[in-house]
Amino acid sequence: MFLALLIMSSVYETSSSKFMYWKLNILFFFLLLALQFAGSVLSIESMTNVSRVFFVIGSLEKYAELHTELKWNGWVLMLIISLCLWRGALYLHSNPEILVGMLAL
Repeated sequence: MFLALLIMSSVYETSSSKFMYWKLNILFFFLLLALQFAGSVLSIESMTNVSRVFFVIGSLEKYAELHTELKWNGWVLMLIISLCLWRGALYLHSNPEILVGMLAL
């Protein structure tokens, strides 16, 4: 469901209507917040993990859309995404319980 919403909320997928673009983006991020809240309240770790993963992917995708719409240099986009991934890897390395929680059955 979230992958489909992420694809549908892309500026390249909904280029015909700006209203539909904003409507789908609001729906996507509202559902992520609702999933994060429900997972926290009901103590379902997998639900909060899915919400976190798609929030990061959605945020990176929205930044890439903004970067390309403003016609900034593509190499700078690659540098920024690489820096985000590097910092994320350092964070996960110092907090391995996040990955363990995702892989626990």
